Amino acid sequence: MEKLFAVFIIVALLALMIVPLLAVKNIDKTHDVMYGTGKGKKRFSRRRKNKDTVKPKIAGVRKTSDGTTLDNTIYRGTVEFVDGNISRKAVVIDEAIDSFIVSGNPKGNESGGFDYPTTNTSYAPDCRYVKKSAVTAYYKDYTEYQYSYKGQPVQFIERNGKTYIEAYEVSSDIRSEFTAMELGSHGNNYTKYRKDIAPDDPGLVREEAEHYHEDLTVDTYGLYEGMDKAEYDEALIGYLAKKINTTPLAKEAGIRKLIIGAYGYRFPCENYYTDPEVVLGRIIPLSYGRPDINKKTFNRELISSIIYSHRGPHIRRGILCVSEYGVDVFSKEYSYYMCLVYHLLLMKYHKSGKKPYISLDLANVWHWLEDEANREKVLEKHVPVYYGDKLICEDLAEFTAEAFKELVYFKQFEKEKIAKSAKE
Repeated sequence: MEKLFAVFIIVALLALMIVPLLAVKNIDKTHDVMYGTGKGKKRFSRRRKNKDTVKPKIAGVRKTSDGTTLDNTIYRGTVEFVDGNISRKAVVIDEAIDSFIVSGNPKGNESGGFDYPTTNTSYAPDCRYVKKSAVTAYYKDYTEYQYSYKGQPVQFIERNGKTYIEAYEVSSDIRSEFTAMELGSHGNNYTKYRKDIAPDDPGLVREEAEHYHEDLTVDTYGLYEGMDKAEYDEALIGYLAKKINTTPLAKEAGIRKLIIGAYGYRFPCENYYTDPEVVLGRIIPLSYGRPDINKKTFNRELISSIIYSHRGPHIRRGILCVSEYGVDVFSKEYSYYMCLVYHLLLMKYHKSGKKPYISLDLANVWHWLEDEANREKVLEKHVPVYYGDKLICEDLAEFTAEAFKELVYFKQFEKEKIAKSAKE
């Protein structure tokens, strides 16, 4: 029995010595990081050290059928639509409840369109407004290409008129040609290598990896043909209340766009470009009541948007007002007038105890109103204000003076803040 026990101990010790060796051997063979997708996939082996590094994939470069490189953060698909008696094709850049903003056409012919902001610094060229009812087909259709440089899998990038290649691992014989960048955070660190390159560099090889086609559905978010105005309005209110909390940009940008009436965030109005009564009275409270929002953050972003949205030009922080008639640009007088309208509504709803307005920090409202009026010398501007060709105010200076008699209501919150600071 003692001999059997001794044999058991020896076997157990040998197992403990062999298993780690097998594990290390197995890691070297199986812990691969994949470059790209589709055909022509290449792998390399790399062992992580203390889980302190990460190795992101190098994705293939996708191009539309006409060869245009796609920015996957804004590419929503391709539409075919009827324009008069002509059938056209273009890339979808943005959408509203009943329309698309599209860029380009089949042969790249100029259409006299407008530049549409896709980020704070990038614009899609030759854009137009297309009603969803005119769309005959909607799909994603592109080819994915894999690139290599001197046998090394790389990502080929075209941006802002420049071309370069990137990789997360390069062989030692060409590493000196690249600039190394240390990236990552919180212990998840990795190195990216970059090299400026001409598209016709003989060392750069492009191979077709895979072609994709996916039919998409045109979503009208509850709209249907023949619905009456009341039903349409309710559908649009629900759509906008959700949209300002699901925009891919910051939530503040969503609320700011709603207040201005930017493309995709507009509630049409007979008297103004967008309806401030519906925006503050219906859409904002409905959005505020959603269970998936941070109310403290929402309140901060809401008051900031009310105060600052109508300052400066309307093309601001990636915001552009577009309707079926083209790009809409408003006068400074209209913008200032609308700013006062929103502040008067803010006062009305705060006095009534309406949420979320009763919870907003109003300490800076009066200061900004005085500052803006003095800076723009509005009380000297005895000029009319128009929305399009419709007169909405006969004398901006007189309207401002009358509005300020009521808006002085906000001065009390400035005094409360000063008194609280003094006690602290």
